[in-house]
Amino acid sequence: CVAKPGDANGDDKILLSDIVTIINFLFKGALTPNPVCRADANADGLIRLSDIVYLVNFLFKSGAAPIKNKECCL
Repeated sequence: CVAKPGDANGDDKILLSDIVTIINFLFKGALTPNPVCRADANADGLIRLSDIVYLVNFLFKSGAAPIKNKECCL
């Protein structure tokens, strides 16, 4: 498994489309990212609004990179 944290859509890049994937999962009933830990950018074990905020800060504010989650094989 080579899942990359923050790469919610699995295209091997962390972009705005990953944020949209998490939004669609949380608020529009889209499919769960596979593996689910891809969408867990802050490594708290859950996919929540905080992961969206984390990725926004990473992409647009020079925030910290997404954190590897021990639940995901990385």
